[in-house]
Amino acid sequence: MRRHGGGLFLADEAGAASERDTEDGILTRILRRRKWRPIGRISFILLCLAAGNLLSPVMAGASSEWLTISGKVKSEQGLIYYTPGDMAASPATEITTSSPWTTGKTVFRGVLLRDVLANVAASGKVLKVSAADGYTVEIPVSDAEKYDVIIAYKMNGEWLKPGDYGPFWIIYPYNSQKELAQEKYYARSLWQVTKIVVD
Repeated sequence: MRRHGGGLFLADEAGAASERDTEDGILTRILRRRKWRPIGRISFILLCLAAGNLLSPVMAGASSEWLTISGKVKSEQGLIYYTPGDMAASPATEITTSSPWTTGKTVFRGVLLRDVLANVAASGKVLKVSAADGYTVEIPVSDAEKYDVIIAYKMNGEWLKPGDYGPFWIIYPYNSQKELAQEKYYARSLWQVTKIVVD
């Protein structure tokens, strides 16, 4: 079996985002470029909190620390991307499970795949998920609807690092249902995820 794992943010034209971007740091850069007054900053933060989700689609260049989502999604630019920091700003889900790639029980923290798909208004039936090295697997959207699949950004409290398992890893709750502890679902658990195309 092949080795596989798996807000609001506006990027500078030539800038690369850190996986540990905080909401405050992101807002500071936005405000600096826009030259907003302090009262505008406060209002904007309250608006973001009221929305309940700081993730938003933007156009961007490629980065090994970003997850890009394209295809049948709702975006005027046709491309949506998230950094680990963006994901961490969204409601998190933790899965404690054993896996073929880890020893004993491991705690994975991430965002439910179905929540990410809902956030980008995905309308396809299949996800073509690619790793940094170009390796691609297909995941039925029905998996995200039926199981608590997450896009993990932390393992045992540590950020997933590019070049290891990061920036993102598709994780199923393998121990929660016996049917998930089989090769079909292990093969869909891609690590080093950097791209999802909704088809």
